[in-house]
Amino acid sequence: MVASNDCHMELTEDEKAAINFFLRLSTDADTIPCDNDLTDFELTLPSWFDGAKYKRAQEYFANNRGPILNSNMAGLISLLAQQKGLEVLCSTGRSSTANTARKRYASTILQTIIWYEYDLTPGSKSWKSLMRVRKLHLNASKSAQSKKIGIINQTEMAITQFGFMGFALIRPDIFGISHDNHEDIEAFVHFWAVLGYMLGIKDEFNLCLLPVNVVKKASEIIMRYFILAAVQLETPQFKAMTQALLDGLSHFMPFMTYEIQMFLTRRAACVPGYQYNMSLDTEKHCRSVFSTENIQHFLKDRARTTGYEFMEFTFLYKIPVYNFTTYEIQNEVEGNAVKQNTKVPEDTVVENGKSRPMDDGFSARLRKYLGLTERTSITLTLVDYETEWEHALGDSRFYELSAENKKTLVLVDRLRKFFVQTKIGAQVMDWLMSVILWRFRRYSSTS
Repeated sequence: MVASNDCHMELTEDEKAAINFFLRLSTDADTIPCDNDLTDFELTLPSWFDGAKYKRAQEYFANNRGPILNSNMAGLISLLAQQKGLEVLCSTGRSSTANTARKRYASTILQTIIWYEYDLTPGSKSWKSLMRVRKLHLNASKSAQSKKIGIINQTEMAITQFGFMGFALIRPDIFGISHDNHEDIEAFVHFWAVLGYMLGIKDEFNLCLLPVNVVKKASEIIMRYFILAAVQLETPQFKAMTQALLDGLSHFMPFMTYEIQMFLTRRAACVPGYQYNMSLDTEKHCRSVFSTENIQHFLKDRARTTGYEFMEFTFLYKIPVYNFTTYEIQNEVEGNAVKQNTKVPEDTVVENGKSRPMDDGFSARLRKYLGLTERTSITLTLVDYETEWEHALGDSRFYELSAENKKTLVLVDRLRKFFVQTKIGAQVMDWLMSVILWRFRRYSSTS
């Protein structure tokens, strides 16, 4: 089933292996839960555990903890953009307000820090943390199933795994993560393979058990086919949950505004228009690698996902780029009467350089999905990756930000360069992370 793509280009061995992994995810993993019962379960290390690699990964994190945690923010927002996972999260009732989100995500961040800092041995702090998180996943899965949302399955666990390591692996430069040592990268991937196993991902669905080059290719596929479109579509539920997340974390960290973090996440996901202060030569997605048979298989599988019809273009060799423009109400005087009028252009699709009206049914469903008012117009540009990608890139979305958000984004980028490119900057970043984590721990100990 791994035939060549529509460009008739021969697939590499890494591409073939990555495609086969996704076929396993969509064929078998959808129906297999993260866990069924943990009553008599005993956590064990995998047979392939490599203590030296695990330790090296922890040292790699210690040298890159600020940038890696920043990449996790983009990963977390990308996971919230996955509709099924978002519904499962909402069903727990533990992160829908700033206060509940603060508690939940402070715990998530601190658990992750524990995994990076403590030895993974029976009875250790890291061991107990992983068992606790695994039980939480099982409880959330059972709760979601009882509410007809569905189980947390192996596919969703694999995508979640990407959320914690994917951007750090394939977009290290944008976060300032060092990546010039192959053994460090190999250790980092092994670390997340081990954590995936400990949290219930079966070996055949464990993204990080693939060879490093295949993990990178599979992560690029996830970014293009699962993240790119999803982070452009802000449903009311997504907005509310993401706003709660950011409001909660603003208690500990700077720059936690919705507009800034959405811009940074879309830039990380390489959405056209968000390439502010980026070298366009590095802004690439993986090429189209799926055969017609693969595409039919994936579309049939994903058709069950709410809202996926608005994202499926990416499987059809097009990159969907959405633009939503809200128009102000204008007062018009007619005689002695004042009428309110909003002239909103019709929803359009731009493809191959030509514009056409958007299908009425598609437009109505998209508006309902996103909760848009009549004052908002939609432009969907379908970019051919092979021929139009370079022309689609740019920083136009930066200039759509408010003056205040422009200033903030400029500051964020200047700080990133200072932290990454200077020795004193790296020391300042490490000190700031120590302060932020201290604030997390102090909050956790008193809440």
